[in-house]
Amino acid sequence: GRSYKDSCPPLLERAFRDRYDAGYRVFQAQQRVDQLDQELRTKQRELDKTKEDRARARLRKDLSDLDQRLRRARDDVYDAERSLRY
Repeated sequence: GRSYKDSCPPLLERAFRDRYDAGYRVFQAQQRVDQLDQELRTKQRELDKTKEDRARARLRKDLSDLDQRLRRARDDVYDAERSLRY
């Protein structure tokens, strides 16, 4: 997760930078998955504690939206990891 500080010898710079950037995209994508997963767990706990029907309906909608976003974020991780293989 750290930034690159241009410490590679010029001859290796391009190859290193390409792989570093690809790896950093995986890192960022995984960070997004982790963030959304935490939001999902928080909303679920909120739903578990809420008794009022309207609030529960809103929370269920929020959970559904978060679930869709989480699926897309996991797809992004998969795509980023695939780019590392080539």
